[in-house]
Amino acid sequence: MHSCSKPRRKGSAEGGVQNRNVNVAGKKYDVHVFEALPLFLKASVFKNYIVVLGDAPEIGEYFYFYRKLWKDQEHRQRLSDEEVREILGLE
Repeated sequence: MHSCSKPRRKGSAEGGVQNRNVNVAGKKYDVHVFEALPLFLKASVFKNYIVVLGDAPEIGEYFYFYRKLWKDQEHRQRLSDEEVREILGLE
């Protein structure tokens, strides 16, 4: 949370990070941030996404593969330490 009273200028740096607005659609960039996320964060994205730019059905179709991966993985994320030890034969 910032308590700064004057607005930031375009391209201002904060903490060594450059803050700029880039016209992604106009320059026809293809941003691949989603693929770099761990699976549990991808799941959060495809469960809660809002289409800002692009075709909603096409984006939903793109998420299909990741939904299938998460469906297979999700129960493993919810195992207790005791269940993990039992599965691995450590008890």
